[in-house]
Amino acid sequence: MFIISFMAAINFIEYTCSFIPKFSISIQTRYEDNNGTTENCLGLTQEEQELREVDFMDIAFDEIKPHHYKESEDPKLYKSEKSGRGPLIEGWRDTQKPIMCCYKVVNAKFEVWGLQTKVEEYVQVVCT
Repeated sequence: MFIISFMAAINFIEYTCSFIPKFSISIQTRYEDNNGTTENCLGLTQEEQELREVDFMDIAFDEIKPHHYKESEDPKLYKSEKSGRGPLIEGWRDTQKPIMCCYKVVNAKFEVWGLQTKVEEYVQVVCT
């Protein structure tokens, strides 16, 4: 007997600030069992797709700031004793099984003249 399971979860979080009424951040998240190949899993409109910036994050080979780095947590070095998986090698996203991808859309709104663009850009950098 074979059991096949597919995992998909959707989360939606919206933050607002009571003392700055024109400021909000919304984050949509979805997890899928693939390596980032789903084109529009969050159901964005055509306009939203044209405005989005896609950033593929590589947990093994993207640069990490030295003060955040811990050798014991480095996926390039870690091997699981329980599952036998790891360490991750270059190209792991195309060869590693099982794999899960987290898709996120972050929207920031700050409707204050003169500060809107700077604050919204800063929030995008911090939240992604």
